Amino acid sequence: VPTQYITNGSTADNLGISASNSAGTGAEFATVQPANTNYVNDGTRAYSGRIQYENGNYAQGICQSNDNASQLAVPTFASGAVSCASGSTLIR
Repeated sequence: VPTQYITNGSTADNLGISASNSAGTGAEFATVQPANTNYVNDGTRAYSGRIQYENGNYAQGICQSNDNASQLAVPTFASGAVSCASGSTLIR
């Protein structure tokens, strides 16, 4: 995901959106990791996601916390497998 398509202004920061281009590795990715400081009153779970392009292949993952939470770590990718943080479930 080319980084020029991700806005680095306050709106993107509030939504937890970021992008990265790992120079020389051929890996590019975008993540979303919103936070809700009022999650207890709202009764909401946290979610996070990642889309990655590497060596001609795309991978994606969306994780959701198992319980109410403010924020959730973004999924990781290793050898084509998506992993979610402890206490969360892959829902992609």
